[in-house]
Amino acid sequence: MALGNYSLLVRPGMERVDVPNQNEADAANDVMLTAYKDKANKKLIVVAVNCGKSDQKYKFDLSKGIIKNNDFMPYVTSEKSNLKRTEIQKIDNLEIPARSVMTFVGELEY
Repeated sequence: MALGNYSLLVRPGMERVDVPNQNEADAANDVMLTAYKDKANKKLIVVAVNCGKSDQKYKFDLSKGIIKNNDFMPYVTSEKSNLKRTEIQKIDNLEIPARSVMTFVGELEY
């Protein structure tokens, strides 16, 4: 099921971008993040994989790009959800449920 978070929302031609302040050793036991920029459609897609047993909060530092209204549209895949769209979240207070894959879609302002 988690494959859909990548195959439906991360499309060919998107540019992979660095996620600041991510420690890869800690991420393996916590939340792993990858991000992609869609220049043609002015979108930033961030996929967060939480393998842990507890919910996590995350704050994005997006100094290299501005997200319109600081909003991300999240899609969650978990034991109970399959790419379910949930309520808009602010970039400085993202919630990533335990044992889930979240895809956050934001509109770039530039």
